[in-house]
Amino acid sequence: MSGTATVKGGGKVKSGGGSSGKKTQKALNKASKGFSSTNIMKSPTDKPVKGKFNVYNFKPTKGEVFKLPYLAQAVVLTGKADAKVVGHSGPNVELIVTDQGHDTVNAAGGIGTIIGNGPDTISTNSPGKAGGNLLIQTSHPSVINMYGASVTVQGNGDTVNVLSGTNNLVAQGGEVVHVGAGLSASLNLTDHGQTEKVTLGGNDTVTVTGGKDSITGTGTNQIKLAGGATDTIHGNVQVTITDGASYNLSVSGHDTLSFGSGQDTIVLHGAASVKGSAGDVLFRDFKGTASVAAGSGDSTLIGGAGNDTFTGSAGLVSMQGGKGANVFQGGTGHDTMVAGGTSNLFSFYEGKSGGTHVIHGFKNGPDHLNLVGYDTAAALAGAHVVGGNTVISLDSGHTTITLVGFTHLTAASFGT
Repeated sequence: MSGTATVKGGGKVKSGGGSSGKKTQKALNKASKGFSSTNIMKSPTDKPVKGKFNVYNFKPTKGEVFKLPYLAQAVVLTGKADAKVVGHSGPNVELIVTDQGHDTVNAAGGIGTIIGNGPDTISTNSPGKAGGNLLIQTSHPSVINMYGASVTVQGNGDTVNVLSGTNNLVAQGGEVVHVGAGLSASLNLTDHGQTEKVTLGGNDTVTVTGGKDSITGTGTNQIKLAGGATDTIHGNVQVTITDGASYNLSVSGHDTLSFGSGQDTIVLHGAASVKGSAGDVLFRDFKGTASVAAGSGDSTLIGGAGNDTFTGSAGLVSMQGGKGANVFQGGTGHDTMVAGGTSNLFSFYEGKSGGTHVIHGFKNGPDHLNLVGYDTAAALAGAHVVGGNTVISLDSGHTTITLVGFTHLTAASFGT
């Protein structure tokens, strides 16, 4: 089903079919601003007229290749041919409207709008050539190839391949995004609420703003998050949160995570090194091996099946050991440590003195206190039992360690 659009001077342009009539009319109005009259060309061999808004409007033959002339502003195809359209990078804003076939479009690094009416393949430029600033609107799942361009996609479950260069993508249609494909590429992705699936091919850098995304990495990749998100991250990646927004992350693989000042939730299924900042962090390890350093905010760190290392901070930190061998390092704030797993090592450093530390579940044998830089014999001699709990005082009382429900402190309770 095709429609018509009215252009400057009252001429009629057939739309590309499908549901693009209103989109085509709006795009023609925008592209024709500044022109007083329109030249509608019904044949691909017609010549554009300088000073007019030049629109090609024809039905291509199957497999026909059409190159938009330098002086033309738009081409609107009709029919169902599998045509090929090449844009231009001239001073004019270009508008390309495909037909209902499987069309191939090369925007040639141009600026403008592409409206797809079929399952099309759309490239911002030729391979290896950067450039392009496009609004792409699709009505059928299409393939979009980016080579160092800025693209806004209002689509229908499209596949976006980020193949080279530095790219900016605004995704509004639940796209599947592939970055790199074995090459080095950079992508700034802004997600407007849809669930995007992003795969990284290796040696890629991706900045994701907002949304609810699934990100999978192979090789060595860097992911930067901004604007708050609920994301699932797989593979070996380095993740950095660049702002104070709140994040809800589920990660697997060998990851390095650095967090900002927001309220963050992390669920780990792989191995990770996590560094908090000024925000609150909830960390839960299911199957991985984690090293987590709390930030200055309030943090809850929960171990899993692997061997976990949790480090306190100046904030209020709750640490719960998992099923493996756990290492707890006290900070300068208030720590609550819960022993778990096969063994637990509780370390306190003289250079990081201060704070109140409460330990639950301590047992002689599998568990040890590691007082680094302190006189262990003096600490043992000065320990006392209060209300069924052993209290150790360090740094003239500035640092206290309380072993809840434990009253049999001996020299064997200390170790590394």
